Amino acid sequence: MLCDLAGVGPAFLYSLEHGKPTVRLDKVVAVLEVLGLELHVRLGREVVSVDGRLRGDGK
Repeated sequence: MLCDLAGVGPAFLYSLEHGKPTVRLDKVVAVLEVLGLELHVRLGREVVSVDGRLRGDGK
């Protein structure tokens, strides 16, 4: 029933329940919404630097 309400398949729900590290975030949010839960993301403690070539500015 949860699969139907969230619009996900049983294989996805199984993967989510068993901690698969590569599940789709949009589907996770859909499941959380059905359960009346929210996902919050906050800034971590460590500063991460990104190579300019990855940002696209070449710096």
